[in-house]
This record gives sequence, C-alpha cells and structure tokens, in this order.
Amino acid sequence: MILHLAADEKFIDDAISQFDAVNEGVNEYWVISKKETPEFVKSKRVKVFSFQKFLIMCILGKLNNFDAIIFHSLTQPAKIACLFSSARVKKAWIGFGFDYYSIIENDELCVLKPETRKIAIDIYGNAKPNSLVSSIIKKIISILFNPKSIDYFSPVLFSEFSLVSEKFNCEMNYVDWNYCGFVNTLHLLGDLKVNYDSKKVLLGNSCTPTNNHIDAFKDVFNFGLGYKIVVPLSYGDTNLYKDKIVRLFYESFKSEDLQLLTDFISFDEYVNLLQDCPFVVMNHLRQQGLGNIIISLFVGAYVFLDKANPLYAFLSESGFDIYSIDDIKTVHSLPKPDVTKNRSIILSIWGAEAQFSKTERFINIMTSNDSDVVIN
Repeated sequence: MILHLAADEKFIDDAISQFDAVNEGVNEYWVISKKETPEFVKSKRVKVFSFQKFLIMCILGKLNNFDAIIFHSLTQPAKIACLFSSARVKKAWIGFGFDYYSIIENDELCVLKPETRKIAIDIYGNAKPNSLVSSIIKKIISILFNPKSIDYFSPVLFSEFSLVSEKFNCEMNYVDWNYCGFVNTLHLLGDLKVNYDSKKVLLGNSCTPTNNHIDAFKDVFNFGLGYKIVVPLSYGDTNLYKDKIVRLFYESFKSEDLQLLTDFISFDEYVNLLQDCPFVVMNHLRQQGLGNIIISLFVGAYVFLDKANPLYAFLSESGFDIYSIDDIKTVHSLPKPDVTKNRSIILSIWGAEAQFSKTERFINIMTSNDSDVVIN
C-alpha cells in the first residue's frame, strides 16, 4: 500500500487521478490542512488531518502500516514522516520546485530579480514571525531530518536531480514523474488555437515573488499601446505580496490596460483565458508554471522565458519554438511558433499515454523489491 502525503495544493487532484488510473487499490491519500475542508483539493479520496492529528498518527506508528510513502513536496509533515517511519518503508519525494530551490542555491532570494528582491525583503522582512512554539518545532525538525532517508526523487526537470542530490550529499534514485494534470485535458483542446488578433499579454502564473512581476514591467511596455496585461493573482501569497503588487500595477498602468485575476477561476475558464492571450511572459529565474506554458504552446502562443530559467534550456533543447525575454524587444517582427511541431513534442513527453506509462512505472517501483535507479 502506498501513502501519498500532501498539502492542500491545486496539483493534488490531478495526481490522484493519474495514480488511481493505474491502480486505485494501492493508493491512500492524506492531506495535512488547517481547514477541515481543503480549499484546493476536492477529491473524495483524501483523508484530511490537522498537523496535530497527523503528528499523533506518526507517534502511534501508523506510517509503518504502508509499504511506501510518496511526499508531494518536501513539507514539514514530509520531514516528520521520514523521522517516524521505518527504513523498510520506501520513500519518494515529488518536487514542486519551491521546496528545493533554496536547497540548490542556499538562498531563498536567489530566484528574485533586483526590483522584486527589494519588495520581498521589505514585505517578508517586516512580517510577523511565527509563534515561538512553531519556530522551535520547525528548528527541531530541521536538525533531526536526514535527507538520506529518501530513496527516490522526482524533480520537475532531470537537470535539477543531481544539483539537489549533491547539496543533500545523498544517493537518491531518480524517477521520471511530475505533475502533468493538463495531459488529461489536452485531447479536450482539440484543434483549439490562440486568438492572434487579441491584444492580451499573460504575465506570470501566480501571486508569488518568483514571478518577478515588477522587473517585467519594462519588458511588457514593449508590446505598445492598446495591449492588456493579464495577471493571475489568485494562487500563491494572496495577502502581503498581492496587496503590494496590485498597488504597483495600478501605479504603472492604466486600469483599462490591466486584468488582474484575484479570484480563483475554473480550469475551463482559465483555458479560455489562455486562448485569448497570444503572448505569454514568464519572468521566472527558476522553473515554474509549466502547465501554463505547455497549454500556451499547445494552442500556439508566443511564450517568452528568461534564458537563465532551466525551463528555457529544456524546452529549447526538446525542440520547441520558444522565445527569450530579450525577444520581446522585437516582438512584432517575430515569426509565429510552429504549432504542429510544438503539439507533437508535447504529446510525446506529456501526452496521456506517456504519463500513464510513467505513473505505472512509479507505482511498480514503490511496490516492488527492486531498488534500481530508474532514469528516462
């Protein structure tokens, strides 16, 4: 039996669908949440625990009833699970990105550009600290946690695997799997194409400083008059950062030139929005927003990434028609991306058949006695 341990994150429902499509009977899902009813996870398959109840379950040895545990991001509960489960229980970590980039660089600000870095220091430097008890618990977990207890690791990009392994100084095995919930919807898109006559520019994928929104202002100005900047702000830091970023947007742009998405919308509504955005600017320095990027490429949008972002190298080397942030300077003379080619590559890497095969292999690894390294 495999235990999936997760926080209340929007990717989890898709992960449940993918793992259950292969073998529903071997999976059990626990979501650790402050709320009795999670905000983002809607699946009826999950069992919801408060942090305190989860800790009691760990102390009582309930984790040892499972053959394997899959951590959906390396959260504090995931680290606790490593401490309270025996070495017999296989452990796999599916990385989100935010949970290992500070490990790679040893600096949480390393993925922020200059203007955003100033804002982050101002906002979070003045934020109220956690309670004393929470701080002590977090410190104790950090001291006791041993990364060598994790057997398998699935980062978003394979190039990140060795970086994290080296920092942790441990020999985790690689498993090729990550969150690709959009694979179940690609066939629904059919021959849907982006509206090239639209004058909308999607900026970023969430309300987090790693989008480097402010540093992108000078770039999106290059699109010229009449373009509307669409900014998803309903997911991420929906308090301190959102308040600051909304104010700065309205100080820099006319209200009619902005569409700030502060309320969560359905996936279908979001796809319709992406279809109406022929230009997509992702100003991250780390991989982020892969689902948004893939759907945008699938419908034929111009997607602009910073060359320092590992995703740029990965997508470019995979054969996609992709553009750099610097290309925005000449945006109106750029050739249209080859939609047919982009779609073919997407389906070969993240199509439903490919993803099912990866998930099946992952389950087999976690339920078998074979501990060989699996690399694709």
